[in-house]
This record gives sequence, structure tokens and C-alpha cells, in this order.
Amino acid sequence: MKLIYKKTPKGIGEIASRTEGLALRLRPYLIVVDRNKSVKDLVTLNPVLKDLPQILANLHDQGFIATHN
Repeated sequence: MKLIYKKTPKGIGEIASRTEGLALRLRPYLIVVDRNKSVKDLVTLNPVLKDLPQILANLHDQGFIATHN
């Protein structure tokens, strides 16, 4: 099973208005989350984003993204 994330309302709000105080270095990682692409797909498409799986797990823990079924 592929691990796929989607932005939560908190994540969407952060992208739109930066109201949640997400660190600027994490913003690109949140932006690339696409519920149509697995983590593996995102790593393949964005090799410049180092440590993507770990950072996505962190964004998940903070409530910015959730798993997508």
C-alpha cells in the first residue's frame, strides 16, 4: 500500500495565509503534498527536497497533513 498524504484544513490555511507559524524551511514540503501522489512519487519528482519522508511525518504529527485513503 502506498503512503499518500493530503493537506488538512490547517495545512490549507497555512498555505493561504501563513496563520499557523510553520517554519519557512518546511513550507516547500507542505506545498508539494498532493493527494494524488504517494510519498515515493514525491521523492522521485522532487529529489532536491531532502529527507522528505521524515519531514512529511513531522508535518503529519503537527496536523498540517493527514493520510489519504
